[in-house]
Amino acid sequence: MEEARRGAIAKQRRRRRELNPLGWLWNWFLQVTVGYGYRPWLAGLLATGAFVFAGAHPAQFRQASATVPDFQPVVYILDALLPIVDFGQEKAWVPRDSARMWAWGLTGAGWVLTTAFVAGLTNALKRD
Repeated sequence: MEEARRGAIAKQRRRRRELNPLGWLWNWFLQVTVGYGYRPWLAGLLATGAFVFAGAHPAQFRQASATVPDFQPVVYILDALLPIVDFGQEKAWVPRDSARMWAWGLTGAGWVLTTAFVAGLTNALKRD
């Protein structure tokens, strides 16, 4: 199973050589974020985001309104990574400076993970 995964990843890397610059960049992004769907790194992204946001709060976050729930870094990153779920942390806390860049990047990675998951699910349900 692991050999098949490595082979599929190597095939995608070889394919990158034939792509235009935008396709090359997208292919590289898929490799880095989700391993082309063969290595979904949700746990790694969750741990990285929680670590970054725990260190960035409170200096790089401001409250969106007068009454907000307590800042929870793990829940905040879940809110950022999972586009179909709303825990209310992203709406309550607004990131600034480098925390904003991390939030954007992790939100993008979450969309890629979700897309890869849905693509994998639809492929798994497809009849041969």
